[in-house]
Amino acid sequence: MQYFVNNFQLIIIAGGALTLIGGYLSYLKSERDSDKTNKSISDGIVKTQQVIDLTTKVNDLTKNNELLLKSNIELTQMNNILVQKNIEVSSTIDKTTGKINSYVTGENTFCYLGILFPTVGDEINGVYYFNTIGNNPLRDINVKIIDLDHLQNGVFRNMFDSEKSFEIPTLKPGKMTLTQFPVKLDKEKQNNFKIIISTNAGDFIQESKYLFQNGGWQTAERIRNAKTKAILGQNVDPIFGNPDQLFEKH
Repeated sequence: MQYFVNNFQLIIIAGGALTLIGGYLSYLKSERDSDKTNKSISDGIVKTQQVIDLTTKVNDLTKNNELLLKSNIELTQMNNILVQKNIEVSSTIDKTTGKINSYVTGENTFCYLGILFPTVGDEINGVYYFNTIGNNPLRDINVKIIDLDHLQNGVFRNMFDSEKSFEIPTLKPGKMTLTQFPVKLDKEKQNNFKIIISTNAGDFIQESKYLFQNGGWQTAERIRNAKTKAILGQNVDPIFGNPDQLFEKH
């Protein structure tokens, strides 16, 4: 007890020192905790700002993507328009090319010969004329006319009288073209001709028969494609009877 009395002052000083030390340690702990809190707050602010920046960038990218999408839609629409225009132009070119080819080749056009008697009262001496059927001109026309009445036992008696030919450069579509090539018919019998017509559109074979009856010429004619054998035109007056028994069989 005497020890505490003798050292009371020292004990007080030591207690005060411990109190100061405890207070200082508490201060240090408080400062450290405050730093951690401040750091956490600072980190939170930084992360929040980063989120805001990232959100802004995402929004910007979204807007840019919308613009690109809109531009792509517009480009697609323009491309569709261009494709349609190209199809229309190609179709026009094809049609034009087709028309040119048809014009050059005489596609779907043919011709045949008829006889015209230009002198009134003369029903024997005539001239040939062309009828051109179709929408395109014919070119480089070569005609060979065979008089079948000059056949005897399957052989021509006189080649000069039996076969004649002539040429004409062009025939207009849908027109009658008169030639100066003469023909003479016999009123006393049936006149029979086989005509071979060569053109840029192909070859045609015409069979023609003429018979003078009832004050005029009765006719039987058939024109066919030489390659396909298709009948392109036929006209038979009743006096000749059944057309199936009248012309050559093919």
